[in-house]
Amino acid sequence: MFEDGTLKDLEGLFSENIVSAEGLIYFWSYWKELAWELINWSYTQHQGVESSKIYEDFLFNYFGVRKYDGDKNDSYVVLNAEAQWVKEMSLSSITKNGYLYIIGAHEFSSMATRYWCSEILSVSEKVLKKLHSLHAYSTVKNFPMHQQTKILTSLFRVTKSLQNCKLPYNRFAASSLADQYFKLCVDHLFCNVFHINWKNAQSKEMIFLRGKETFLNMLKEAININRKSYSNGLTCGQMGRMAMIFLGSKITGFNDDTKKKVSSCTSRNWRDLFDKLNACRSSSRNGDLAISLHNVLKETFPSGPRRVNDCVLPACFLYLMERLVILSFYLCDYAFTARSSCVEWLTFEEWDVCSNRGCVKRLETMKNIHHSIASMISEMLNSQDELMEWLRRSKEMESSYPILVLRLTVLLSLVCANSGRHYYNLLQVLRRTHLVSLLPSTFRETLIKGIKEDRLVDAVAISCKEIDDPLVMVSFTKDFPRSTYENAIFLNMSKLEIGQKMVMEVLYPEECEDASTSSNDHGAPESDFPLLSN
Repeated sequence: MFEDGTLKDLEGLFSENIVSAEGLIYFWSYWKELAWELINWSYTQHQGVESSKIYEDFLFNYFGVRKYDGDKNDSYVVLNAEAQWVKEMSLSSITKNGYLYIIGAHEFSSMATRYWCSEILSVSEKVLKKLHSLHAYSTVKNFPMHQQTKILTSLFRVTKSLQNCKLPYNRFAASSLADQYFKLCVDHLFCNVFHINWKNAQSKEMIFLRGKETFLNMLKEAININRKSYSNGLTCGQMGRMAMIFLGSKITGFNDDTKKKVSSCTSRNWRDLFDKLNACRSSSRNGDLAISLHNVLKETFPSGPRRVNDCVLPACFLYLMERLVILSFYLCDYAFTARSSCVEWLTFEEWDVCSNRGCVKRLETMKNIHHSIASMISEMLNSQDELMEWLRRSKEMESSYPILVLRLTVLLSLVCANSGRHYYNLLQVLRRTHLVSLLPSTFRETLIKGIKEDRLVDAVAISCKEIDDPLVMVSFTKDFPRSTYENAIFLNMSKLEIGQKMVMEVLYPEECEDASTSSNDHGAPESDFPLLSN
C-alpha cells in the first residue's frame, strides 16, 4: 500500500474534499475491508466462531445497544428506539419489557449483517459512479490515453472486488452492479489498447502500464466477455478481437471454456491460428504462426466488408496484417518496421527475442505472403466506397478513415522496404486521386521521390518520422553494421543484455524512468492525475 508520507498527503487532500482516483481506491479498499470484517463477525459469531471484543464494542456503540442481563438467552437493550434501523425491523424482532426495547442476539446479528452488506453495495456504487463520470470527463477533455486507462483500471479493481465479494445478503444486486460496469470498463480498455491512432496508444506511459498485472487481468476478462457475447459459436469479429489480445500482450493459454468455444469453430484456419497462439510461445514458432495468420487473413479479407453480423473490424484486420508483416520478415537478418508495430511485436515476445534465421524454403513462403499482403492493401486502398462501407457496418467511426488510409500506406511502404519489391503497388496508391488529400503532403511526396530515386528505405524513414512513428531497423545478428539511415532507429536484438528497459531507451530516447515508476498499480497519486471533488 502507500508509504506513511503518502497517506498523510491523501488524508490532507481528503480533508479538503479532494482526492485522486488512486486515493479514492485506497480509502474505499481500506473501508471495505473493515466493513467486511464486521460482516464476518456479525454473520459468524453465533456459529461457534470466537468473537472479537473490538468488533463487538464497535457494533454496540454504532447501533446503540447494550447486553441485557435480565435474560439467560443472549439479547440486547436498544438505547434509541427511534433509530432508523429499529424502525425497519419487523415487530416480532423486538420485544418490549416495561420501558426497555429488547432485541435477540440472532436478530441483531442478522440486522447488522444486512446493514453492512447494504453499505458496501451503496458506497461501492457511489465510487463506481464517480470513477465512471471521471472517465467520461477524461474522454471529453481528451486526456492522455494512459490517464484515461488508469481510471479504467481503478474502475476495474472496484468492479472486480465487488464481483468477488460474496456478500451474505444483496449478492444479486452486487453482481448486477458489477456486471453493469464490468463490460463498459473492458470495452473501453480494448479501444484504448488497440486504438486506430497509434499516437494515442503508444506513449511510454501506456506501454509500461500494459505490463501491469491489473491490466493483464482486464485483458483476460475482455477475452471472457468477448467469448460470452454470443450464445452460438464464435463470430469472425470475436475471433479477430481475441487474436488481437493474444498478439498484443504476454497472455498465454486459454481457459477451458475458451478452448471449447475455439474447438467448435467451423473455420479450420481460425482453429489452427488459435492452436498456435495457445501453444508454448517461442521465437522458433513464429514462422508457423505467420503462415496460420496469413491463412486467416486470406479467408477473412474477401468477405470482410460484406459480413453483416459482427465482421472483423477494419482496424482489427489492419492490426493483424501489421503483426503478420513483422512475423514474416523476422526470418531474415534484419527487418524494417514502424515503432508502433515494433512495440506490439516485442510485447508479444515479452521483450526477449532470439535470432531465428529461416531456411530457404520458409523464406520463399514468406515472399508469397508479402505479395499477398501488398495485393490486399492495394485493393483496400483502391476501393474507397467498399472500405467506407466496411467502417460503417463494423460501427467504427468514419472519421477513422484518414488514419486507416495512412496506416495502410505505411504498412505497404514497409513491405516494399523489406522485400525490395511491390514498388508499383505503392506508387499506384500514392497517385490515387481520392487518397492525395488524405495523406500528409510531405509524407506522400517523400515516398514518391524515394521510389523514383531508388532510395525507398531512406524515404520511408523520413516519412515515418514526419508522422511521429519512426522507422525502426531491427537487427537479429551480432555482426550486422549499424544503419546509415539517420532518420531511423537502430535496434540490435542480438545483444544478450537486451530487455524492456534498454529497448524502451532506444525506441524512446527521452527519459523513461518517470513513466516506469508512475505506472505502479498501488503507487502514489500523480501530480498530473485528475482529482475528484464533490
